[in-house]
Amino acid sequence: MITLNETELVNIVDKAIKDRSETTDVEFKDARGGIPSDLWKSVSSFSHKPKGGMVVFGIKEDRINHTIDVVGGLDLASLQEKIVSLLNDGMKNVGNYELKIFHYNGTPLLALILEETPNERKTCYNYHIKG
Repeated sequence: MITLNETELVNIVDKAIKDRSETTDVEFKDARGGIPSDLWKSVSSFSHKPKGGMVVFGIKEDRINHTIDVVGGLDLASLQEKIVSLLNDGMKNVGNYELKIFHYNGTPLLALILEETPNERKTCYNYHIKG
């Protein structure tokens, strides 16, 4: 299982803010309104990607102005519950994952760290989309 400590998570966010961009390994989701409806796409993508990837909740990327802002304001317990429900009940063949709360400049954020799904279990998809 991929495990990142708080310092490593903070460094990832710092780099993204400095570079003003997500990366091929890290995506940001605002999530102040709850679980983003397109989260399954990120989960599926990272589950198919060698070394997986990470989604950080509580950060907003503005692709027009090329800014990344830490927005916080998350209901972490509810968000974690909904993410686990999506991954366990709404999707098929998700790679191993870890949910980790960390603090960025005092703001609590949530990281979903995903491993690649083993080849014999691919493909990873949303039950409601693929059917």
